[in-house]
Amino acid sequence: MTAAEPRWPDWSRLRQPDPFTCGPSSVVLARWVLAARRDPATPSPEDGFAGRVLTVHRRERGWWPRWLGMPPWAVARALAREPGGAWSWWRGVRAVRRGSVHDDVLRAAGAGVPVPVFIGDRRTPRHVVLVVGTPGDDWAVYDPARGELGALTRAQVEQRNLPLGRWTRVWFPVLPQGPAMPRDGLRA
Repeated sequence: MTAAEPRWPDWSRLRQPDPFTCGPSSVVLARWVLAARRDPATPSPEDGFAGRVLTVHRRERGWWPRWLGMPPWAVARALAREPGGAWSWWRGVRAVRRGSVHDDVLRAAGAGVPVPVFIGDRRTPRHVVLVVGTPGDDWAVYDPARGELGALTRAQVEQRNLPLGRWTRVWFPVLPQGPAMPRDGLRA
């Protein structure tokens, strides 16, 4: 399946609306990327972004306390509502343990599938960013806290040296599975 490249939005207008909505912000943008790759006429996500983010957070987090953000299983469940199959945060945990996280995310994003990635400090995952592309061997990363698109290199990911404030390491991605994602290399 070849994916059309969407017209990228004005990232500065896509800031998370409060300190607890990095996960829902990533979900809203991931849904837009998936829709825009199916239909390039999909309207840009800027208008009404904050309202959609807050709605996703309220609907998808379940019993999880609002002040803890959106848990990985809720991110996976929210994205599974889109065409293309299931998403798994456990696959992401296994990719980190195997040492293949950079390549697995690179493969998915390179196939046109955005990948939410939970990042944090050495103790706990605390923030969610969204990998939206793969310039070369890097990840093109949307950071909802800043409303910016940046890049992460293989060395930054593998050496746990992310340039994202106090969040320096990848904890796990939420990886796609199913018909929209090529299975080669993405072991369950």
